[in-house]
Amino acid sequence: MIRSFAKRLVSQRSAILALTLTAEICLPITLQVSAPDAWLSLLLPASILGVLGGFAFQQQGWKEPRASAMWLAAGMLVLFVRIGALGEAIRSSILQTCSLLLASLLRPEAPGADLASLAAWVSAQQELGNQIGTFALRASGWLAAMLQGAVSDDPAARALWLALGLWLLAVWASWRIAQRQDALGGMVPTTLALGLILTRIAYNGWALWLHLTAFLLLLAVTLLAKLLRDWEASRTDFADSITLDSATSAILVIMLILSSAYVVSAFSVKDLIDRLREKQQPIASAARDSGPGSYTAAGRGQGIHEQEEQALAIHPILAGPHLSQALVMYVSTGDLPPMQHAVDITVPHYYWEQANYQTYTGSGWVNQPAIEASSPSGTRFLPNSAPKYRYMQATVTLPAGTVGSAYWTGELFRTDQPLRVVWRAQPDLNAAQPGPEVLGGADMMAAFFDGEAAGPQTRYGFEAWLPAVDEEALNAAPAIYPAWVRDNYLQLPYDLPDRVRALARDLTAHEATPYGRAVAIESYLRKIPYSLDVPAPPQGRDAVDFFLFTLKRGYCDYYATSMAVLARAAGLPARLVTGYSSGSYDPYSAQYVVRAVNAHSWTEIYFSGIGWIEFEPTASQPAPARERFQVPLDITQELTTLKSPSTRLPLPAGRIRAIALLALALPMVLWCMWLGFDQWRLRRMEPAAAARQVYLRMRSACAGLGGTGPVGETALEYSDRIADTLAERANASPLLLSLVDPIPRMLSEVTRLHMRALFAPTPLSKADRRQAIRTWNRLRWRLALLHAGMALTRPSTLRASAPSTVPDGRAG
Repeated sequence: MIRSFAKRLVSQRSAILALTLTAEICLPITLQVSAPDAWLSLLLPASILGVLGGFAFQQQGWKEPRASAMWLAAGMLVLFVRIGALGEAIRSSILQTCSLLLASLLRPEAPGADLASLAAWVSAQQELGNQIGTFALRASGWLAAMLQGAVSDDPAARALWLALGLWLLAVWASWRIAQRQDALGGMVPTTLALGLILTRIAYNGWALWLHLTAFLLLLAVTLLAKLLRDWEASRTDFADSITLDSATSAILVIMLILSSAYVVSAFSVKDLIDRLREKQQPIASAARDSGPGSYTAAGRGQGIHEQEEQALAIHPILAGPHLSQALVMYVSTGDLPPMQHAVDITVPHYYWEQANYQTYTGSGWVNQPAIEASSPSGTRFLPNSAPKYRYMQATVTLPAGTVGSAYWTGELFRTDQPLRVVWRAQPDLNAAQPGPEVLGGADMMAAFFDGEAAGPQTRYGFEAWLPAVDEEALNAAPAIYPAWVRDNYLQLPYDLPDRVRALARDLTAHEATPYGRAVAIESYLRKIPYSLDVPAPPQGRDAVDFFLFTLKRGYCDYYATSMAVLARAAGLPARLVTGYSSGSYDPYSAQYVVRAVNAHSWTEIYFSGIGWIEFEPTASQPAPARERFQVPLDITQELTTLKSPSTRLPLPAGRIRAIALLALALPMVLWCMWLGFDQWRLRRMEPAAAARQVYLRMRSACAGLGGTGPVGETALEYSDRIADTLAERANASPLLLSLVDPIPRMLSEVTRLHMRALFAPTPLSKADRRQAIRTWNRLRWRLALLHAGMALTRPSTLRASAPSTVPDGRAG
């Protein structure tokens, strides 16, 4: 009675499914440290659906490995499309294909409409192909880098490979456990993967203990289920309480095993020896002296005013500021001479940098402890030569009595006044070669006037290096960064919301280069409305998440912070920079007039071999003066030109190959999709209906091969006649003979199952249905090749009489 009640309460199959799910989901839970953007939205669903799908196939009677292979392939395809953000491109491709077909069928008299539809179709296929190729290239590049031991910060590629791995493990476990009842073989790969991950990342080990508990319980349940089946099959008598007794014993043994394992893992001889040594040796505690040349965020540095020091240490994101028209400075760059008459001129756009920030906290930015050094006037801060940079000079005029921050643009080379410079890393200016980084690894945080040495300054000049690279050079920059860049500018808070990371991954999934990813993020943010009338982020709410998903409007601090965070989430080193935008240009004095209202923050992203490049995500600021490097496609004009023989111009060879491949690939993809759907539909039919459908398809495929038979011909007579006719015609070619040889047996097998479905006293089984489908799959392609071979060898054989009439099924 107890056994019956327990069986009603929870079946063995439900218990096995629940334990398999519990053991599998421990792996994506553990991966939330290394893939926080994907573990909840991609990795966890991949594991759950992989297990559920495997058990569902077994429930439907699909016990062949082919079913698991199909489920595995389908999941891999879905993951590639989802993580690669290919859904919109696929939808556009399908819509343009349907539009092209409708245009050619419904409007044959309007060639212009056909050309327009063809142009749109080619563009859609080209875009889809580009996105697939780009994402596949990124995925293969990430995998190659990992196999070589290199570090690649590509969240989309990382999410793809992790999701594919979890999907493979889940499908394998469900297949072995649900269809083979092999819990050990099904779960060992997951256990090994979990142990390998835990050796490489620091994470709470409770997921491992949960996995081991579920694993051991799964072994016990599957073993008990197998014993009960064997006893019932051999009619062996056993006690009704065997299930309850076995479950109790298994739980006690598992608790003992896990407790012993925990005690052994927690005990360390090395830790015990270290503790004994600490007791014998007094601990000398001394406060760390920061030294006379250091700057810390907690205390006041030397030579820096307290207000400036506080602003450099912390930059919170506050409510929208109220800016005034107070004068901040004049800047003369010498780009243009003074003009007596105001004309419509275009002037360069500059950013006047004051400070940059390294660490994002969720509510703002802070700077870590850095080095502060006094620099006399004329001191060089960078190497004398900087490839890919151009040299510039400027003069800054400040209001009388101004002291504090110095302002510059680009990378500060030197000034004519003494400064106190705050460094994260100082370059080695004495090195013969600056190394792979053109600026020698210099990382300047801010610079301040040394008031004691120079007094209040109202005018100073500076020299700087400005990046002079084009789109092609930025696109060619590799996604490999120096250690100091990775350590300082890829940091993100652990509790950054997953949807922020997922947004960065989706925005950049189609981009092959770091520059393409940066532009994609910048373009997305510039579509958000600009407003100064916004509140500060709520207490405990991440500022970027609040701006992107709730506020959806803001000012420069919100924009620049969001771009820096999204760029870091996409694997791009980024930092926040504060200062002033260009201001208004006065052509009479050839100066930029910078006021308090021009206070601004923007984002800089690091490119290997180049350095820091400015990006402008704020919608109210001028768009950056750069365009994506691309070849425009005017396929409509080209196709129109081709219609005129006198002006016919050849398409480029690469485009011809792309169009040809797309034209061939699309029908093949659609045909494969149809075959998969057709196989699924046949397997869902009743066995008798499936056998009847397969027989009708065989008759249709054989039409024209055997001519018209006599009236009253049975199904068996028809198959024999077709076999004899094919044997006679195949004697003309050894190739046709090899194709025809297995066909008579297959025809007989399909006909026999059809006759059994009609006249046998017992209904067909699922095994008979699988046999009929399998035989038809093998017969179909032989008949197709036979038609083609007969057309090449003896064309006259295809001119047969009218196809035979399909009997109603009762002729035999």
